Amino acid sequence: MISHGKDIKIFTGNANPKLAADICKIIGTKLGESEVKSYTDLTHAVKQRRAREAQRIADEMQLMYLDAQIGKTLSVLLETAGDGAWQGHSENYCEVRVPDAGENWHGVMKNVKILAREGKKLSGIVV
Repeated sequence: MISHGKDIKIFTGNANPKLAADICKIIGTKLGESEVKSYTDLTHAVKQRRAREAQRIADEMQLMYLDAQIGKTLSVLLETAGDGAWQGHSENYCEVRVPDAGENWHGVMKNVKILAREGKKLSGIVV
């Protein structure tokens, strides 16, 4: 059922473990093992480790999402110019960069064919 993100982990607290188990069954993954039953029982080290793991997974999923935009045409609100390019945000909140065509596109919506991902930003051409 999961189309990307093979390492998705689901954990449950005490509020609704049945719901978490049902979600795991639907998406085809196992329920993660809990170390304690109360959040206040967690050591600072465990909280930090979980936070780092959650951030790593979020960053990985963000890059996968951005990669999935390559080849699509997105509406982009162009906002700032500099370094030979205009930069703005698409309707799905992705940062997008296009080459400067020598026109003032500040506050203008343009259709942009996404060609690549550069870090956490997309780049493309106005179509």
